[in-house]
Amino acid sequence: MEIYTVKAFEGPIKDPEEEKFMKEYITHRKLHTHGHPIPPHERKSMVTISFAESDMAVFRSVFQNEDEAVAASEIIKSAPPEIQILAAQLIYQIGSYQTEKETL
Repeated sequence: MEIYTVKAFEGPIKDPEEEKFMKEYITHRKLHTHGHPIPPHERKSMVTISFAESDMAVFRSVFQNEDEAVAASEIIKSAPPEIQILAAQLIYQIGSYQTEKETL
């Protein structure tokens, strides 16, 4: 699972258009920061989540159905940043639990 944020990238941006957008966005935010809270429509574009195959395996084990797993991942991708981060933490915890359970 990869989560990209405006302030700190945790992985490379593969899409050149997305990279161009992020550079412009960061420049815009630096020029127009007045100490105001970030509006929700701007917060939404600050976080992007993508799921690895291991994350999809967690979805499949939780939902027991490929279609429901794909639907859940798409819903999380379109969710607000707070929900995306919470979902990423839950996926990590479930994956860790499953790995620990297999080793016992």
